[in-house]
Amino acid sequence: MIKNSVRPVVSAVAKQSARDDRIKKTFVTFDPVLSSYCELGTAFAPSGDFEIEVIIYVPDSISTSTTYGIVATGSGDNIIYARDDTGSAPSVRWQVPRTSGNSYPAVDIEYNKLTHIKVWRDGDDFYIKNLDSEDTTSVIGATDYDGEPFNYVGRWNTGDYFDGIISSVKLTDLATPSNSQHYALNRITGNTETSLINSGLITYNNITDSDREVFSWDAANDYWVGENELVNNGGFDTDSDWTKGTGWSIAGGKAIYDGDIGGVALLYQEVSRPSQYLVDISLSVMDGNGLQFYDGASYSTNLTNTGNHKLVETNADTSYGFFTMRASSEDNDIAIDRVSLKRVLQVA
Repeated sequence: MIKNSVRPVVSAVAKQSARDDRIKKTFVTFDPVLSSYCELGTAFAPSGDFEIEVIIYVPDSISTSTTYGIVATGSGDNIIYARDDTGSAPSVRWQVPRTSGNSYPAVDIEYNKLTHIKVWRDGDDFYIKNLDSEDTTSVIGATDYDGEPFNYVGRWNTGDYFDGIISSVKLTDLATPSNSQHYALNRITGNTETSLINSGLITYNNITDSDREVFSWDAANDYWVGENELVNNGGFDTDSDWTKGTGWSIAGGKAIYDGDIGGVALLYQEVSRPSQYLVDISLSVMDGNGLQFYDGASYSTNLTNTGNHKLVETNADTSYGFFTMRASSEDNDIAIDRVSLKRVLQVA
């Protein structure tokens, strides 16, 4: 059983550092302040070597020199936390408790990016790693480790509550696997409740589709891609949803531009574009300079080759509420088989 307390909230593999071992799917809410910290009904008390894996998102609004607990014990010793002492250099740190004085291995992170962190114990050696940047720090030969069980997510004792998003927490007891716990953090709108679901899978509970989005890890391109499609009729199955400038037509499951008809015309639809998004398009260029996308301020480099293309675009103007494409020149002949637009969370 997990007890919820009202206030704001919320690995690497020992002897193995392969990034393929990372969590492949997570869920994220887009409210940067979670509604409660959580006290685990059963404290995580590893019997020997262990791993703790978390996926977090830290906004650039956290207070300087404040400790934001991610996973912690009740006393505040043995705490994994986010902190920024300068206002521009956030990090995740592990306060490794020792009888001779605590150690503080840390890895840098970036604001406003989903970050995958692992900490682990391997005998008398202790590690923390940013799996996205591969940055690793260690404390070697800590024979006087004096760790308490972990029993809080999103805070420590009377300390500060995590200011940001914690979307997954995985606590693994390598010596006694039955002691392991895996949680997906779910948020409910209205600042009322946060649920941690004990499951080996990402699980959703008491949360609507509009409150969350599932993200999958794209290892080849080093980013997380949302599963919610942002454009309508991206397969051009019907002649609908898109506003077509002179020269554009939709027929036979394609959007076609005929440069003999008109000038450099637009094809667009109203879309709320996120700060970063993935354009996935299948394009045929029969003649001319190809296709461009508008980011709210300027047009992208031309796509001139026939084939499948993936581009991560940055939204230059959030007040521009459209997804817009255009033929790069009026003598173009191009066809679009499909286009997809999805939210991207890039890593550090």
